[in-house]
Amino acid sequence: MPTTTDETDGATARPPRDTARLFNDKDLVSLYNRFTRSLDASEVPMNRWLDEHLGSGRRALDVGCGTGRYTVRLADRYDEVVGIDVAPAMIEIAERDRLRSNIRYQTRDVLGLTPEHDGRFDVVLALGCVVNVGPPALVLGHLRNLVAKGGTLLVMEPMWEPGWGSRDWQVDFAFRTARAVWKGTGDLDDVIAALQVVLHPTWLEMAGIGVPLAREDFLREYSAALPGATIEEGYERLGLRVFAVSWRAEGE
Repeated sequence: MPTTTDETDGATARPPRDTARLFNDKDLVSLYNRFTRSLDASEVPMNRWLDEHLGSGRRALDVGCGTGRYTVRLADRYDEVVGIDVAPAMIEIAERDRLRSNIRYQTRDVLGLTPEHDGRFDVVLALGCVVNVGPPALVLGHLRNLVAKGGTLLVMEPMWEPGWGSRDWQVDFAFRTARAVWKGTGDLDDVIAALQVVLHPTWLEMAGIGVPLAREDFLREYSAALPGATIEEGYERLGLRVFAVSWRAEGE
């Protein structure tokens, strides 16, 4: 498992390629699907940001789509939607529970997509997945290349916190997440599902792999990779503070 080079400055380690194996843990995926169904009510500000930025058009790409929670939101706005994820177990649930006539789900690594083979998209959505793919300069440069002229790239990523990935941090994060779910739904079963997910052994292992950037590093790297992007703070996702990034490609 990788470690950060300097815990006080945030993360610099990047995830190995067995990330797909972890996200394909069927026990965790089943719990995760139950858990995410409760999140809409507890993530109203974030969902409002998405509604303001998603736009509408011909083609949309949901990177790291998971079980399709946001893919169906895109399907309400775009003629053709592609949802990709490296975990077959995630795609299996998405195709079972969130299949639409204008959605194509695919088990793929985003770095394997190319404009030549897959075309470009009017909007590319990447929520909490850049940290699990590779260095921002590499991943964001690749995502930019998939955006059509005049199109939009939307990214949300968590902000590194002191102690990230330690057992104490995980427990605190679990109860923060459960509290947010309780505030949003008032359903005890939803709260229990949140705790089961965040304290699941596979989730704990993933937290040590997908280590986010500290604030200063994030602002520097994302500003360099996405010139002119708007980077907003103050939103929360899964009980974490997150950055919300919107970038628009030049052209009509």
